[in-house]
Amino acid sequence: PFMYPNILTFLTGLISQLVGIKYLYITAGYISIFLLSLCGISAYVFINSLTRNNIVSFVGASCYQLSTLAILNMSQSDSTLAVLIAAPLLLMGIRNFKAQNAPVMFTAFTLLIFLMINFMFLQTVSYVLIFSGSYVLYRSIKTNSKALLWAFLAAALIAILANFPRLYTIFLEFQQYDRRLPERFGIDVSSFEGMYTVHTYFIEILRWFDNVIFGYTPNGALKANGINLSE
Repeated sequence: PFMYPNILTFLTGLISQLVGIKYLYITAGYISIFLLSLCGISAYVFINSLTRNNIVSFVGASCYQLSTLAILNMSQSDSTLAVLIAAPLLLMGIRNFKAQNAPVMFTAFTLLIFLMINFMFLQTVSYVLIFSGSYVLYRSIKTNSKALLWAFLAAALIAILANFPRLYTIFLEFQQYDRRLPERFGIDVSSFEGMYTVHTYFIEILRWFDNVIFGYTPNGALKANGINLSE
């Protein structure tokens, strides 16, 4: 919710105005393909900064770009796929942080996190920020430097405060949502206890490794299993 107006929406509209509005959906498709390419390029740059090996970087970037998650995000929305473009760049900044370039990296952290929170899908953004924060903590301990930790925390705080209108509005909207099935089923899925009443058990984590990773068929969905790929 609340991803519009969006930079990608404006870009799609602008190009469509130039080539003809009847090509709107075709334009949107090409932009998605372009973003998927940027996803691979971003991963290549990050991996290459670590390995200095072009072949390894190409293979790694190809796996990243063509992974199940990247293709799934591409099929859902551009703002979700864009997170996978930003993630390697954020990690590369964390990796290359030094006292000498602290002001530049702090500015880059702030700008990148601001764009992620403002224009991209927040669920995926939250995953990336949790992972990035863990990486920051690891690098701070390994390099025995608190500058990186404070720079990242300050950048994240500024980005969150700058995006307060969006975050607060979404918070208010969530008060109107209810994670319960219709009353006729008499099932509450707002807790683990309730989830187990729709036959979701730990053993079903094995589903993530078979051909229903994208979910059941419409008939199979009637079994009301509560596990999905993201969770």
